[in-house]
Amino acid sequence: MIKKTFKSIKELIAKINWKRIVYFIIATSLALLWTYAVISKWGDHEVFEAQLARQPIPSNSIGIVFWLLPGVELVCAFLIAGNSTRQVGLYLSLAFLVFFTVYVALALSGMIWEKRPCACGGLFAKMSWKSHLIFNTACTVLNFIAIKLHRKLKTTQGKRGELSERAGRPKGIITNQILN
Repeated sequence: MIKKTFKSIKELIAKINWKRIVYFIIATSLALLWTYAVISKWGDHEVFEAQLARQPIPSNSIGIVFWLLPGVELVCAFLIAGNSTRQVGLYLSLAFLVFFTVYVALALSGMIWEKRPCACGGLFAKMSWKSHLIFNTACTVLNFIAIKLHRKLKTTQGKRGELSERAGRPKGIITNQILN
């Protein structure tokens, strides 16, 4: 009996689509990251506006950036959260992460400005610039991995979908997301 149970568990584990799980975890994490970024900026809007005033941008553009930056981050989160819009969201997210990573690298280099202004909110405001660079680089790499996985899963989805329907598997959300 125990041997049969372990065999069943082993068979189930073999059927799990680990690429899809990793993809789902990364995409969900990115959507949550952008959502948190928006909440931390607009949640403490006076601090965010004051931080923007210290940025190396024209003062007449602060109002635009105040709405545009978190607005695009929110769009990123919503696009990544949607199944049909996820690919666009991942590309937009990657572009933003590359931009922020370059910004942090320039701030660390001291080539553009000596005083290093930061417009980050929440927990990110407490991070050092080096920590920001490491965190942003890691998120950029994970975002790139999610794009690659999206492409791989997209090319095999039709084939696997047809097979799973023929095999009589249930069509539940969890089953479709995790099993081959």
